[in-house]
Amino acid sequence: MIVLFRHGQCDHNIVNWISCGLDSKSELTDFGRQVVTESATELKEYFGDKIFNVKFKIFSSPLLRTKQTSKIICDVLGIDPNLIIYDERIKE
Repeated sequence: MIVLFRHGQCDHNIVNWISCGLDSKSELTDFGRQVVTESATELKEYFGDKIFNVKFKIFSSPLLRTKQTSKIICDVLGIDPNLIIYDERIKE
């Protein structure tokens, strides 16, 4: 099974600014953090007790907003964030 998450709402989304450089400092907004947390919680509830038998691979771009999103997902699902695979090819 493949599950795709888009990063949560970030500062630049609010002003319609596309930023894909690694130097981008666009962080998740409080609303963005909330939505990512809710979405990851729904995924955890979907899997139920089976979640402990699932081997997750999390791929993320190295942009700040996607790192923050991936970290929240790991926190909710109980996954070691050191397992996140950052790939520069995954950008806007």
